[in-house]
Order: sequence, then structure tokens, then C-alpha cells
Amino acid sequence: MYDALTELSDLSRQLQKRERPLPTADRLLTREIRVFESMVSMPGPHMTTVHRALAEKSFKGVALRENGRLVQIHAGKFFRSMVENLRHRMTSTTSSHVSTRESPLHGREARDNQLIHDMKVLHRGSWPEEELDIQYGDTEVLRLCEVLKVDRRETVQGFREYKEIRASRTPAAMEPLLKAVRTIAVSTSECERAFSSMNYILTAKRNALSVSRLSSLVFIKCNGPPLGQFNPENDVRSWLEKGRRSAEERACPAPALDTAVPKAFWSLF
Repeated sequence: MYDALTELSDLSRQLQKRERPLPTADRLLTREIRVFESMVSMPGPHMTTVHRALAEKSFKGVALRENGRLVQIHAGKFFRSMVENLRHRMTSTTSSHVSTRESPLHGREARDNQLIHDMKVLHRGSWPEEELDIQYGDTEVLRLCEVLKVDRRETVQGFREYKEIRASRTPAAMEPLLKAVRTIAVSTSECERAFSSMNYILTAKRNALSVSRLSSLVFIKCNGPPLGQFNPENDVRSWLEKGRRSAEERACPAPALDTAVPKAFWSLF
């Protein structure tokens, strides 16, 4: 189990990176499945240490004795179960205890697999080594534009330019599609960040915040720039154009304070 926990811990840290694209996350999961399949017949480093300790009847100078009350875990069955569970979670639509044939989400799973396949053409590493056909990947890009609501013709033209220059730079016409692809979360870590931000924003002194305003604040907290890099000029201009009160109080002057000092009455006190 130690080998499995070590591998899953490494995989979790890799998937928690915010810049991780979906095809890369899918490739990491596929690689981890191959690792567990290999561990069915070839033990990992910690399991090798266990076998050596059992053969020597000693572990770090401590004598080992058999205990019939402890049930040994069958390593082969354990790692086969890990493989099946990871395969069911590839698209996060089917859990390990739900049959794929019985699940109503089977169609969605197929769409998710198609989405991952289409996104792979955006990465230079998935292209064939020989010279590309001018229409290579156009069908996949059109499907992505349809799903992500991006302009189709402009994006296809940008993708063709992207292929001609062998991905040496990103054409401006492709930026909307690439930005939309980067917004797809690959793990639940994004949800956990949002919950953490919500707990920080919604305190006992701020319990009057509406749901829509709280949602906006959480979005800014999770996706906005750091405070030192935030440029408020556009927001301030929009605020002033709506007739709101400015810092100089020109739109709605504050009442002037009476600064007269009643010195004539001071002698009576």
C-alpha cells in the first residue's frame, strides 16, 4: 500500500497545478495506470523492502514473528483494483461502484473522451513528424469552437497559421480558444480553492452578502491578479460614468461642516 500511496500522492500534486491542461492530466492518469499494472507482477521499492525483510525475518534490526490475526493483502488483486478505479475516474463521470452499461452518464463519458481527443491537436507534441496536411486538425478545432462558443472561422484560420509556423508562436486568432481551454479544471482542487476563499470572504461580519455578490468576490479572489498588479482605472471610469460619487465629491457633494467656534459663550462656562 505504501507504493500505491506514494504514486497517488505524486499524481495528486501534479493534477493540482493550475496551469495543467486537460490532455496532459489525461496522459498522467494513463501513465499511472500503466505503473499500477506493472506493479501487479513487479513489486515497487517499498514492497521489495518488505519481501527482503520477510526473507531475513528481520526489519531494521527487529526480529519479525508471524501473526495469524493479521490478514495479508494480496498485492496483485490490490493493484488490479487500483487500475480499475483509475480507469473509471478518467473522465470523472463514473465511480468505481457504478456499471458503465447501467450508468445514464455513458453518453457524457463518450463526449468527454472526444473533448480530450480534440484538445490534443492544439499541442505540438501530438502532431506527426512528417509535413502536416493543411486541414490537419481542422475538424477537431471546429468541434472545440462549437463546445466552447468561440468564433469558428477565425480560429481555424489561426490554427492553420499555427501549423505553418510549427507552433513557434501563438497567433492572435487562436488566443480565444486557448484561453477557453485553459479554464477547464482538471481536478477538484479548484473547487477546494473556491471554498477556502468563500470561508475567508463570508465571515460573521459579512453575513449580509448576497449570493451573486459573494460569487463575484470569490471569482475575483480565485482568478484575479494580485492587489499590487491590479489596475483599477477602467473600473473607476465606469463608476464615474454612471454618476456615482467620486473621491472629490463633485457628483454628490457632502454637506459642509460648520467650523464656526462660539468663543462668545466660552466666558459663561
